Amino acid sequence: MEKYLSGFSVLVFSMMLVFGPKASFGQQSNWTQFRGSSLTGISADTLVPGFWNDSTNIIWKIDIRGRGWSSPVVYGDQVWLTTATTDGKEMSGICVDFITGRQLFDILLFKQDSIYSKHSVNTYATPTPCIEKGFVYLNFGSTGTACVNTDNGQIVWKRDDLKCDHMQGTGSSPMLNKDLLILHYEGTDHQFIVALNKKNGETVWKAERPQEYYERLSPVGKKAYITPIVVNVNGKDLLISNGAAVCVAYEVQTGKEVWRVVQGEDSTIAMPFSEDGLVFFYTSFVTPKDGEKYAELLAVDPRGNGDVTQTNIRWRVKPLFYSYLPL
Repeated sequence: MEKYLSGFSVLVFSMMLVFGPKASFGQQSNWTQFRGSSLTGISADTLVPGFWNDSTNIIWKIDIRGRGWSSPVVYGDQVWLTTATTDGKEMSGICVDFITGRQLFDILLFKQDSIYSKHSVNTYATPTPCIEKGFVYLNFGSTGTACVNTDNGQIVWKRDDLKCDHMQGTGSSPMLNKDLLILHYEGTDHQFIVALNKKNGETVWKAERPQEYYERLSPVGKKAYITPIVVNVNGKDLLISNGAAVCVAYEVQTGKEVWRVVQGEDSTIAMPFSEDGLVFFYTSFVTPKDGEKYAELLAVDPRGNGDVTQTNIRWRVKPLFYSYLPL
């Protein structure tokens, strides 16, 4: 399994970095965060090929040293991604030229003797960076977060004091919102969300997950790998974050909780999304008194306050088929 996933990762990097529809047909937009600049997974580009392989519609390709599951981000003529040595002792940021594939920067960001644990199919460079004009932000879970100047490759600031027990490794990607860089640290021992001042890395706010819902969970069940989204509700930006036991909406600028939906007893992975005034997210697994574990897709009206579990769920559906693969 590990060998297969490793090979697949190399293929994905090759496709994303070399598939080059923008380079060959003209770049139309940047891709600045996990699942795109708007966090929706939808690209505004239209002039893209419908077919490619290892020789067709390939502009260039480059080998990336080390191992990492992070997706590339694009701003202007730069492509950034992260990588790490397989032992997790060195973690780096890589930048290549969008047009030519020439490597521009290879920056060692963190070096350590003591590493956190991870699952065999995970890597030490799984979170996708986020980028804006002049700066890229790269996160490696409890190892640390760094801001790098994209013009000269110089490190602007670093934080390595935000910690949790990842157990199976990290997966949540950082995200930008105005002057904030928002990070998820949800481990077996500690679950919190933190917003940093993107200019200097200082903490602006920190929100703990409501522990009354986590105390009964097994350690591995407390983890979450999700990346949040931001939705505007009646003129106010809300950060939507679905953790292992509860989905919470926070005021983006303050970290104050606005509402919550309670359901789940295991790790959550899928990122939420929003459409037509509703928020959609997968709960974690639930174990009924009789029957198999199940998860649900919930559609929630984000206009509310407090515990909206019984009032704001517009519909819910269980997947017809799922594969429960314990990590």
